[in-house]
Amino acid sequence: MPSLGEVESVLRTVRDQASHATAALHTAADLATEAHALLATALSGTDSPDAAQAAASFTEAADVTHLVALLDAARASIESYLTAGGPTAGGPTATMGTRRRWHARNHGQSPAGAPPKEPGDAALPNGIPVYHRGHSTTIGYDLATLSNRSMIAPDPEHHDVIVHGTDKGFFDPGALNAAGANIDSGALHPNHVADAVIGNPHYTGGPIRLISCRSGSIAHNASDVPAAQALANALGVPVTAPTKKVGILRFRGPNQNPLHSDGGCWRIFLPLGEAR
Repeated sequence: MPSLGEVESVLRTVRDQASHATAALHTAADLATEAHALLATALSGTDSPDAAQAAASFTEAADVTHLVALLDAARASIESYLTAGGPTAGGPTATMGTRRRWHARNHGQSPAGAPPKEPGDAALPNGIPVYHRGHSTTIGYDLATLSNRSMIAPDPEHHDVIVHGTDKGFFDPGALNAAGANIDSGALHPNHVADAVIGNPHYTGGPIRLISCRSGSIAHNASDVPAAQALANALGVPVTAPTKKVGILRFRGPNQNPLHSDGGCWRIFLPLGEAR
């Protein structure tokens, strides 16, 4: 499959060639119109040398009229293509302002999120999708998040919550821009994760396993508790979470046990106080 950059390069070439073509069509239509006028004069019986020369080249005024109509229609079609956005409105061949916006949205470094290819079963207030399964709640739609969802073996003792985490006391759901690059979707409070879990009709309570990097630890300069502790407090259930990175190896396929890296391990957080 060609990359987005290759597709854009081809479309730029098509646009440039179309611009040259429409200029040529302007010239051709003008010449044909002039020839048509000369031929009409010749057929009317005028003795003009120019008209006689035109009459020698064309035998019927209707043929030239048809040629002019075709050239005008072709020119109009290409001009419409160039100004209306190409085959799809808002595409890369749209008018200048729209084209700039299109490239801004589709640039690899664009911070603007794109809709997920797979719609969620629910969504966070900021539009990030939430996916419900019988054994898991997944928040976010980047490749790593969805790979963990599809390839991690269920734990019969826990309900998995799959979302990017931090050691700053909050979560960081995965999102993509229109170019397919990861973008920052913004910090997500553990209470919103609790709401997403409670909103999963398959979850009826019980311990949680967080598939969420570093959510079981807190940075020395952070002033909050680990995100896993806050989630345990919000749900009123034990939460097991990794202290470092956790995930799977995509090439190994489904039914994998989560792997720790950087010397990480699981920690269990018991709820403190009343659940929300």
